[in-house]
Amino acid sequence: MAVLKVIGVGFLAVALVALVFQRNAISRVRQENESLRQQNEEGARLASENGGIPQLRVENQEVEALKAAHQDLLKLRNEVRQLRDHFPQVAKLRQENQRIESEIKMLSEGKPLRLAQMVDYVAKETWSNAGFTTPEAALQTFFWAIREGQFNRIPECFSPQTRQKLELGFVQASEEEKKKSLEGFTNMGGYRVAETEQAPQGNEYVTAAQRASRDTPPDENNVIVGIQAAAGGAVMK
Repeated sequence: MAVLKVIGVGFLAVALVALVFQRNAISRVRQENESLRQQNEEGARLASENGGIPQLRVENQEVEALKAAHQDLLKLRNEVRQLRDHFPQVAKLRQENQRIESEIKMLSEGKPLRLAQMVDYVAKETWSNAGFTTPEAALQTFFWAIREGQFNRIPECFSPQTRQKLELGFVQASEEEKKKSLEGFTNMGGYRVAETEQAPQGNEYVTAAQRASRDTPPDENNVIVGIQAAAGGAVMK
């Protein structure tokens, strides 16, 4: 009886050991399965990412191409802007060339030139408030002010010394007197700049011969503009 008990206890111990071993084995298998599952998932993720690399390369190439196209577009816009800026100069040169060709043709045919056909002619209807950035602009502003009756703008077109004298005279003169004093200019159909020369020091007009005899240095800040109101007419300083 005791032997049977001992045998039974032995079998029970063996069964327990086998059960523990089995559980440990199952646990290891589960851990290995979980590790394999994670590896499979990581492999699938890497495969998915690697599969997208060619698409990313294509998209990157498209982005670079768009950047290059944008730069080319900016260059083209800049070139168009420059061409637009040069267009008025080109139009002016074309107009001057046509005028010169007309002059040459008329001279070759022995016909007298009209003022409107001569270089640097500015028609009355084109006179504008051109400002004072250049002598020619100031001259056009002067004629525009006369045409429009803007008498307060007329003194601004001259040097400070002359401006002061004109302002004093215009303050005292009536509107009718102002208009009458400017009749010679208002009746002009246009003018052309025939010549320009540097004014002598002191802003006093003298001829080139007088200036040479007096040894008067030129004034870099002032010029004397000579205009014609008729073809072959006198040059007004």
